[in-house]
Amino acid sequence: MRAEPLADGKVKYVEEFKHPITGKRKRVSVTYAKDTKKNQQLAYKELILKIEEKKKEWLEGTGDSFQPITLKELSDKFLKDKEYLKGSTQFVYKDNMKALLSTLNPNLDVSHLAISELNSLILKCRSKTQVKYLKTLLDWGQNNYFINTISEKPFKNEFKKISRKENKSNVEKKLYYELDEIDAILAKIKEKDTYLRELSCCLIIFLLNTGVRIGEALAVTYEDISDDMILSINKTVFNYDIQQPKTPSSYREIAINRETLDCIQELNAVKEKYFIPKSKIIFCNKNGTILSYKNISQALRKCLGNNFCGFHIFRHTHASILAEKQIPLDTIQRRLGHEKDDITKKIYIHVTDKTREREHDIFRNMSMR
Repeated sequence: MRAEPLADGKVKYVEEFKHPITGKRKRVSVTYAKDTKKNQQLAYKELILKIEEKKKEWLEGTGDSFQPITLKELSDKFLKDKEYLKGSTQFVYKDNMKALLSTLNPNLDVSHLAISELNSLILKCRSKTQVKYLKTLLDWGQNNYFINTISEKPFKNEFKKISRKENKSNVEKKLYYELDEIDAILAKIKEKDTYLRELSCCLIIFLLNTGVRIGEALAVTYEDISDDMILSINKTVFNYDIQQPKTPSSYREIAINRETLDCIQELNAVKEKYFIPKSKIIFCNKNGTILSYKNISQALRKCLGNNFCGFHIFRHTHASILAEKQIPLDTIQRRLGHEKDDITKKIYIHVTDKTREREHDIFRNMSMR
């Protein structure tokens, strides 16, 4: 049994068990006002009774008593169940459910979906992301007894198609920039003098030298940098709001170099040039408040076109630079705030392979005379 805190201060106790016929994992839940030892004991007894009742219904053939429920109603219940999650995660769920309902019929009864109806829903989805969230929603509906068991086959077939497409695109996808590409990007941005462009150059240099996430960079204040050149990462920006970092490993303190401090000093001069109001936020907008990730992304995409691959690639580039300097992988991961990261490992292997090949070339071309 696990406890899930809710937004209203209450707690939901959840217990999982196996369906006695299909073997699939199911779950039951109860909600109490507070998480206390007494409530835990009461909840456990209540959950065991619920499980026994469900198993009895299925074994006696009376379990197929699902009430009609529309896709919209199921989505509302799903989002209500996610209220205990972090604000940014809730936003992602809400945004994707809204997109899903705008594509599919929100009034469709999904309590007893036939395989043909499920296939039809999947075909109507406009992206692999919508297919993913449709499966997430229907799986949740099954596990919480709002809808009958659905077939996994249509999803498996669709995910196979998606997987093949992803494998093809991943080969072409750029992992990180080379240093000469960075120089070209900065030169292109500097072709015009605007506050956003000059700030962007400083921001890119900051990301390259620290490896922080874009949301973490936009939340950094002058107080987060100590006199002994240590940067404290303890917050992030999401949707114009400063929030806690995504995971416990995201809280970290990293050493910064002189180039990082110089780019901040340069940005301070830029702020004076454009009469930007005093702000504790380093990378602020013209009003001295939180900078919009969307606005700066659009500006750089307009300036750089396809050469702009998003801000996360600068984080990957930082990892590649550290790997080339033979910094150990676990040290890089701690600096980036990752416990485990397949992309970082991929970059590390790729860079160290390139370094090793250069070393081989030195010896291949070496003459001992």
